[in-house]
Amino acid sequence: MEKSQRYLRHYLYLLILLFLSIWLSQAAFLNNTISIFSTIFFTLLNVIFGIKDVTILDNGVEKKYRYNFIFSIICLLLDGPITACISSLLAALIYIPINQFKRIGKIDFPSFLLNLFSTIISLDIMAISFFFFSGKVAEINFPQNIFAILLGATANFTVNTFIIVLWILLGNPKKGFFKIIHKEFLWLIKYDLWQAIYAILIINTYWAFRDNLIFSMANSKSATIGAQDFLILAGIIIAAFIFCYPLEERRSAFNLLIKFNRQNLDLLILSDKLKLNNKRIIRAFMSMLEKRDPYTSGHSERVALYSKIIARHLGFDDWKCEMLEMAAILHDIGKIGVDINILNKPERLTDEEFDEIKKHPIYGVEILQKMYRENTSDNDDEFKMICDIANSHHERYDGKGYPHGISGKEITLDARIIAVADTLDAMTSDRSYRKGLPFEIAIEEINKNSGTQFCPLVVTAFKECVDNGTLHISKDEDVSKMLNIFS
Repeated sequence: MEKSQRYLRHYLYLLILLFLSIWLSQAAFLNNTISIFSTIFFTLLNVIFGIKDVTILDNGVEKKYRYNFIFSIICLLLDGPITACISSLLAALIYIPINQFKRIGKIDFPSFLLNLFSTIISLDIMAISFFFFSGKVAEINFPQNIFAILLGATANFTVNTFIIVLWILLGNPKKGFFKIIHKEFLWLIKYDLWQAIYAILIINTYWAFRDNLIFSMANSKSATIGAQDFLILAGIIIAAFIFCYPLEERRSAFNLLIKFNRQNLDLLILSDKLKLNNKRIIRAFMSMLEKRDPYTSGHSERVALYSKIIARHLGFDDWKCEMLEMAAILHDIGKIGVDINILNKPERLTDEEFDEIKKHPIYGVEILQKMYRENTSDNDDEFKMICDIANSHHERYDGKGYPHGISGKEITLDARIIAVADTLDAMTSDRSYRKGLPFEIAIEEINKNSGTQFCPLVVTAFKECVDNGTLHISKDEDVSKMLNIFS
């Protein structure tokens, strides 16, 4: 009954969105005409950038974003709301089903309609807001258009977020409205505003060059902007590059702010007492494991150090790095559940014995759940990270690993980092059946398996750390000094 009620609520909601789309489109399209060429051109751009997901690394957390919103804004400024909305709608009809099929292997029709209607309504609201705040189409109108499009983009984000969150709440009313917005959507607004800023800069630069360099040569009387306006434009470009430049270039500019925010969050998440207890438990389990497998001695600490160096290079903050250290130290804890004769066997393992070894990630999760259950919840970040790494550090990027055969970005970034660090130490350390390989050979092997066994993003960071000298084979007596977990 509950499922049928949920479907009924969703389809009634879609019906309301349909009528709202029609009503708002009539208001937004008033006194405007359509440009066929622009519609085709911006539809193609919208499709290309709508299909392509960009991975944004925000403080060690991977997030997905698409940079097609900028073309809707440019189209609005050039040709008006009809062309902008129709090109965005046509593009959405193509890239939304494709993205759904890539993500879940089928087309979810209600979700497809939701995204379609939210696109139309939010663009209509953006157009209405743009004109309400004195924005003008196909004119320089500098700087009023900047403020109008920024306010329009903000309205677009607000309406689109409200529509999607309300859909989620109709399916699960127990979720908090503001909690969903804060966790899932709030980070998006800075990227939407970045696209709005660059759209207006692109359009104004285009008009400036067009009017000054082309039409002035033909003695046209079209509008131009003066030297003072160029100074304002240059200032906005500089400000946009400093504060809003995307991805890797942008992240370094916000690194200090992120660091201080995370340090404040540390006070709420990890008390000194819990941290001390966790370290004591970790040391005790390490001691037990090293007594069972002498070749494990020092391995976990070295993996923790290499992982920390790579994670630092990828932008992880102190809190994230310390959690990664704990997870790396405990990544092989499941070997406690493996027969000691198999662990210490000097000869080649049989298939049955290797199958038993391959169970140690599962054993590790079982041990960790018992160890952490009393003091943590399943939603605890530290607990989730440590369990995930214990479970996934032998998974491969191409899906041929174990124990679950997951692949690509199904494997968390933390586990992908540990996989490279674990392999590096395994290759360069002495074993009962062979001597350790030279560091250069290990680097070559890891690079050779980028994209198959290992994540290309992590391998690239690893090579850069080797090239700049921050990652090298360390002596055991130096390793512990470089890990916060032993401080």
